[in-house]
Amino acid sequence: MAVCAACGEVLIGWKKFCAYCGAPAAEAPEGSRRASSAPPPVATALPLFPVGARVLVKWADGNQYAGIVQQVAPGQCLVVFPDGQQRWVDPRDLTGIR
Repeated sequence: MAVCAACGEVLIGWKKFCAYCGAPAAEAPEGSRRASSAPPPVATALPLFPVGARVLVKWADGNQYAGIVQQVAPGQCLVVFPDGQQRWVDPRDLTGIR
């Protein structure tokens, strides 16, 4: 069982970074499994946007600006805007465009 080194959220699957806080995963020490029969809590996952996805970025001024995801890293996406500017943004500030 893998857990986040920073926040302790249980990681499910092959992820090497926490979907909740973006920190690297770490193996849980032996004997740290929960004793209850209840399933472990599910981490709130950040929205996932693949490279090339068309998105709207919610800016601090409240407006949304169109862009394209250029790179994806734990807890952030590099978005390229039509005027050529690039900005790393939090995925929670993105909305996908079809």
